[in-house]
This record gives sequence, C-alpha cells and structure tokens, in this order.
Amino acid sequence: MAVLDSGYDNGHIELSNSLAGGKNFIKGADPTNFSDGPNYHGSGVAGMITADGINDPKSKGSAPSATILVGKIMQGILPSPGTTTTTEVMDFDRDIDALGWGLKQNSLPDVVNLSYRLEPTQILDGGYCDDLTKFPGKHYELLKRRIDDLRNNGIIVVAGTGNYPEEKPTLPAWFYNVQSIGGYTTVPETIHIIRLGSYGKAIDLIAPFN
Repeated sequence: MAVLDSGYDNGHIELSNSLAGGKNFIKGADPTNFSDGPNYHGSGVAGMITADGINDPKSKGSAPSATILVGKIMQGILPSPGTTTTTEVMDFDRDIDALGWGLKQNSLPDVVNLSYRLEPTQILDGGYCDDLTKFPGKHYELLKRRIDDLRNNGIIVVAGTGNYPEEKPTLPAWFYNVQSIGGYTTVPETIHIIRLGSYGKAIDLIAPFN
C-alpha cells in the first residue's frame, strides 16, 4: 500500500517491519528523507493499516502483513494552540508527482491512500465532483487524471473526507474513482458523525472511530 502523508517512523516497533520504500516530494527537501514528525500523522495512518500489535494486540492494524510505500507530501505541522488548523501548505504539483510515482514502481501498490483534502470554492448540491467545468484552473483536472490513471491500472484509491462535520465536497475524496472514507463515534443512545469527516451523497464508507 502507498500512503501519501507526512512521512513514516521506521524506528517505531509497530512499523519497523513494514517499510517497502519511500520518497520525499516536498520542494527543497532531501528526496531520500521521508521520516515523520512532528505530528506523526502519516505514521498513525500507516499504523492503522499495518501495525504488528507488538505493544498491544488490540493495536494491530487492519492488514498487518501489508508493506507500506511512503510518499512524504506534508511536513506534519502541529495545529496552532487551541485550534485544529495548521499552516500546512498544499501543493498541487507535488501531489500530482507523488500520485504518478505510484505508477512507476516495479511492483504496483494495491491501494493508494491520500491523507489530505482540498475544498473546492464551488459548493455543489451533493454527489460526486467529476464535472470539472465547475472548478477553475487545470490542477483539478490533472489531479483527477492521475487518479483515473491509478484506477485504470487496477489500483484502489482511498481518501478521507476531511476534518469538519459538514455536508460539503472535499477533493480528492469526492471524485467518483476514489473510495471516500468518513467516520463516526458513538455517544450513549446516539450515533454522531465525528468532527473528523464531512458527509454526503458521495461518501462510500463510514467506519467507527472510537
């Protein structure tokens, strides 16, 4: 599996046996240094996939025998005090390069996980966001084309739905060719959509988060 996120903590006991390779796509960075930090978001995502359950069997990932191909596309900047926002800057060219890199591997990944979201300025009435005439600029088209290339090569593309409980589109999760994943947490007698995920007609799967 390829995880495009903030990097990978190969020294972590739960992850040290799962690394298949990696590359840093951040401009000006050493491409061979894809270590994680300071928020370790990428390692957390990788752990949910492939943690071995050494520290605690309950922490074993959903696919502990899987190997992880790491694409570092974010710095992993911590949120500002008292907020859930960071100064992380998204870079279309970087992200498109990272998606293309997945197709250049001798052994193609079965799944590519995209751990970021983009909010189109044009809010739709719901449903998929494949009508790119509604979005300005070529970058959305290039992003969608790269994702379609992955799907045409039999690679499943997965993306989270964002960090806010709103019924609004986020990309790439709301492209038709992307498996969009949201989440919920249980409260006594009720089920609420957690704040770590938008929701709507284009969501493919909602999973428990607690």
